[in-house]
Amino acid sequence: MRRRRRFLTGLILLITGLTSVASPGVIVAHDGISAESGALGTVLVSWSFDAPGVVLTLLFAGLYGWGFLRIRRDSPKFHFPIWHVWSFASGIVLLLITLVSPIDAYSDDLFWVHMVQHMILVMLVAPLLLLGAPATLALRASSPRVRATYLVPLLNSRVIRFLTHPVFALILFVASIWIWHIPTLYDAAIRSEPLHFFEHGAFLSGALLFWWLIVAVDATRLRPS
Repeated sequence: MRRRRRFLTGLILLITGLTSVASPGVIVAHDGISAESGALGTVLVSWSFDAPGVVLTLLFAGLYGWGFLRIRRDSPKFHFPIWHVWSFASGIVLLLITLVSPIDAYSDDLFWVHMVQHMILVMLVAPLLLLGAPATLALRASSPRVRATYLVPLLNSRVIRFLTHPVFALILFVASIWIWHIPTLYDAAIRSEPLHFFEHGAFLSGALLFWWLIVAVDATRLRPS
């Protein structure tokens, strides 16, 4: 428990640090707007709105909240630590920040902001979401029919076992980052909002598979020593 608390404290401090550097001295924003040194207000009001990303994020957050309330109502004796909920909520909030805050608004024009956004997704959002134990919550909150018909077969399927194999998960995680930073794909993702959305999905998916094995909150048969 102390290790988990120290881990969460470290994440909060890192998030605070990243936020503090999100106001560069000279910024070239969308539509050629410049935020010169000291123009912090210009940076703070430069918010964007990624509708598909926000809708999906809120949908997952709603499903998680519904599952938690359901097990609290139907299985009061089942111990589901509240720190799981706080971890998942922190991941959701951080994910929304990367999608709508000035980090996203300036990510197309400043490479370092672009990389900060990606590092938040793969190094902070992914482990925080998994620390929420979403698979355990889904199994416990679902009905016996849904659990037996869909969830258990899916989690035990060959596809999931292949995707969560340590070697494949690591290769996919690293490859997703390298491939999307090939200049041609990088420029295409900046020009195309759908492709940019798909890029973020690829980053987050690869990171979730990678961190699934490390966080090890939800049960997995392929957990490295």
